[in-house]
Amino acid sequence: MLPKGCKTFLMELFAGAATLSYMAVHMGFSISSPVDVIYDNRYDLLQKANRDKIDRMIEEDDPFLLSMSPVCGPWSSWQNVSMSKSEELYNKIMADRQSWYPVLKWLAGVVRKRIEKGREIVLENPWPSLLWKLRFMEDLYTEPLIHPVTGGPVELCRLDQCMYGLEGESGLPHQKPTGMLLSS
Repeated sequence: MLPKGCKTFLMELFAGAATLSYMAVHMGFSISSPVDVIYDNRYDLLQKANRDKIDRMIEEDDPFLLSMSPVCGPWSSWQNVSMSKSEELYNKIMADRQSWYPVLKWLAGVVRKRIEKGREIVLENPWPSLLWKLRFMEDLYTEPLIHPVTGGPVELCRLDQCMYGLEGESGLPHQKPTGMLLSS
C-alpha cells in the first residue's frame, strides 16, 4: 500500500537501462515512466524547461521513492587528472561542470521537496565524486535534513559494490566505492 497521494511506487531519473523500474514492475509495484535522455530528448535535463516538466511529472505521480543517478563524468576524480593535461581539456571539463551545475542544484531542491512531503529518495554517484562536495549537496546530509515520517536524517553512505557481487573482467571482486544519499 502506498501512502496517501502516491500514484506510483517508483520514479527513476537518469534511469539508463531502468533496472530498478524493471525490478519494481516484476515485483508488482506501479512505476512512473523512467526518465532519461536516452529515451527522449524531452528528458534532457540540461534544459530548464525540461526540468520544469519533470517537476510537474513528479508532482502529478507523487512517487513514493525517487531514484536519481546523475551523470558522474564532469564530477569524476579522474577529471582532475585530465584537467592537468591541457588548457583545452581543462576548459572543456569546466564548461561541462558549469552546464551540469544547475541540474544538480535542481536535484538538491527535488530531494528537499520529496523529504518534506514524507517521501523516500536515493541519489547515487561514485564515492570520490566532486558532486558530494558541492555546498548544496553537502547541506543535504550535514544540516541534517530530517524525514518527517521516520524521524531519521538524510544520510550519505558509502558502499563498496564488491559487497553486492560486482566483479571485474577478471572475475575477481571489484570494489567500486559508491556514495548513496538515502532518506531511510
